Amino acid sequence: MAIQLMLYPLQQISSVIVRVLFPTLVQIRDDSARLRSAYLKAVGTIAFLTFPLMGGLFAVADDFVHVVFGPSWLPMIPVLRVLCWVGMMQSVGTTVGAIYLSTGRPDVALRVTLVAAPVLVAGIAGGLPWGITGVAIGYALASGSLFYFTAITAFRLVDMRLIDFHRTIARPGLTTLLMVGAMLVANPFLAIWPPSGRLGLGIAVGALAYVGASLLLNRAQVLDLLGILRSLRRPS
Repeated sequence: MAIQLMLYPLQQISSVIVRVLFPTLVQIRDDSARLRSAYLKAVGTIAFLTFPLMGGLFAVADDFVHVVFGPSWLPMIPVLRVLCWVGMMQSVGTTVGAIYLSTGRPDVALRVTLVAAPVLVAGIAGGLPWGITGVAIGYALASGSLFYFTAITAFRLVDMRLIDFHRTIARPGLTTLLMVGAMLVANPFLAIWPPSGRLGLGIAVGALAYVGASLLLNRAQVLDLLGILRSLRRPS
């Protein structure tokens, strides 16, 4: 169940944006500068949407599991908290597949997969002595190492620097950390409420904190997203 929750932003947000992005990258595959710009803009949009979802879930994991699944599912909480950060990373990491395919290099993607599979298995196996939480941590560590391996391999195909990728996700990452911090600070003050009340109020605190931090630190991306939404609402 924790894995299903982790996969939600990948399935509902990342995969949708990548499906829209892929034909665009194919059309501009011969223009590396435009391809890099389009790719990074898509990554920034994904990070802006998925990072707060995963960060917020981390902050309210206790009440979320208690309210949505019931007390019998409480042992899932530490696993869910670990996988929230994995989901955040994978939501932007899975986009590199669009680079492999749009540049006509599925052979590179295959070689990367052949390397990644045993690394993930080793990470999971390494965590077995510490139970399910150890497995989750082993999977997270393996995924983190593979994230950079797959990204660097893909970026070389389009002459993209890793620092450009980091700059794109830095502001959504920072605003998400500020949001999580605000939610954790608020948690003791919400202790008098029942779990359902704490969950609702915690989500409200997180939403307000993220919107406020984004307007202060990430205004350009907010305006870009508003422009996209306005364009989608215009009649064709």
